[in-house]
Amino acid sequence: MGLQILIAGCAADERPRVENTVRRAIGARADSGAWSVSLVKLGGEWSVTIDGPEPPFRGLSLTTPEIRLQNAIVEALSKTKPAAGRPAAARPARPATSPVSSTSETRDRHRCPQCGADFLVIYAIQPGEPTTKAPVACPGCWQVTQVPVSETAAQHQDYRAESV
Repeated sequence: MGLQILIAGCAADERPRVENTVRRAIGARADSGAWSVSLVKLGGEWSVTIDGPEPPFRGLSLTTPEIRLQNAIVEALSKTKPAAGRPAAARPARPATSPVSSTSETRDRHRCPQCGADFLVIYAIQPGEPTTKAPVACPGCWQVTQVPVSETAAQHQDYRAESV
């Protein structure tokens, strides 16, 4: 149990401040099971992926400026409370692009150019949907590299990397 915080793309002196911000945002929830929060600084914003112990808190992704980091995490967690008696969706719902959707989860294997570790990039894609390059941090060394994901996943930053 507990909270694991992974930070990439920033100076070493920024890390304690960002880590404390995340700890405040997660708060007492950290006692409810294993939590992992991955942060990658991209320009002036943070790309955040949250994986909590229950399905509604797995694979949550958001991008926010640092000044809103704590509030953005709290808001994302408060929007994903499970409904009583039924399982919640793993991600916040978005409007469907068509009445019938045959979206499938894709798990593409990649190798980090920095450390050589293999990792998976997980995202949803519709049949025939084009891909585009998106920034992903290697779970092993946090080197940010560009990998192809579906255009929708890239647009909504709705993808994540996992160790193999």
